[in-house]
Amino acid sequence: VGQVRFDHERGETRVDYSVDPLFRGRGWAVPLMRLGMRETAGLWDDPLRAEVKEGNVASCAVFRKLGFEESRGAAGLRMFRNVQSAAVRSH
Repeated sequence: VGQVRFDHERGETRVDYSVDPLFRGRGWAVPLMRLGMRETAGLWDDPLRAEVKEGNVASCAVFRKLGFEESRGAAGLRMFRNVQSAAVRSH
């Protein structure tokens, strides 16, 4: 269905995910991310960070649904941060 990747370095953990094209638009992204976040909860004390292209409306919506805080990043990017709290425990 897809994958979640966590890269831990310098006080932050960068997260990104990918849903196989055959499964996109079927609601898999949020459960996939929740599972990855749940499985890695407690491995690092630092916040999760994601960078999403502004035009990727679906991925921006996924991080918002997971409770990530959104801010403007470098040109053409949105930044999302979370401390693995409510999004991990819900559902």
